[in-house]
Amino acid sequence: MSRCRSPPRTLQRRINAARAHVLRASLPRGPSPVKEPRKLNWEAQVFHGAVRRLRVQLVASVERANEHNFCCPRCAVNVWADGGDQASELAMCRARISTRSADDVLHLSWICRPRERPQDVDVDDWCLLPETSEMEAEESGTGTCDQGKRTLAQGVMGLSAAIGKKLGARAMELNPDDNGSGKLVRFYENSGFHTVPRVCKFSDPLMRAPIDVIANLAPPMWLELVVPSTFAGQQWLWDWEVVQRDSM
Repeated sequence: MSRCRSPPRTLQRRINAARAHVLRASLPRGPSPVKEPRKLNWEAQVFHGAVRRLRVQLVASVERANEHNFCCPRCAVNVWADGGDQASELAMCRARISTRSADDVLHLSWICRPRERPQDVDVDDWCLLPETSEMEAEESGTGTCDQGKRTLAQGVMGLSAAIGKKLGARAMELNPDDNGSGKLVRFYENSGFHTVPRVCKFSDPLMRAPIDVIANLAPPMWLELVVPSTFAGQQWLWDWEVVQRDSM
């Protein structure tokens, strides 16, 4: 059986390979891949409506972007709001940011709450947040407290957006998984999202909003209580040990 052999490397090919090696070594590199992702877990006790505890988990990892060993960090942002004596889950939100596709966009993956009030929660309007006070409105930059009733789902979504802003996001987007009734789309529109025109008729629907608009849905004290004041989001996301592939 004959074997395919590569042609002998000429002098010019060796020169080109050496130039490419020097170029790769001089280019700026992102964070290097690691075996285990980095995690941050925060928790805070609150007494705001039916909410008694807030939990946040950040899970950061890196992915290979191209053959030149450029690596891009990504981060999952998970937020929970618990209430009652047994700390029942009242609402949760999952979002993610990937610097490979667009480092300034936080994508909303999932948001939910129980259909019925948990047994250990004794607040009738448990799925709603207390009305925003004038002081909170001034601190959030809205300039008004006439925002109507906000839900817990909007609150945890807003907290996710506020954390995403610290990670460098300037917009939040989602693909509304509506069942055809339009109720979910109206919920997101009332939260500040607008529909983005489709690239083609076969593409999934997309909604987007400025990150500040969604972050204002969460009570300002939530971010102050659960996220350490010393947390530098972008630095934490990008501050990975750089490992030269050729030196390993």
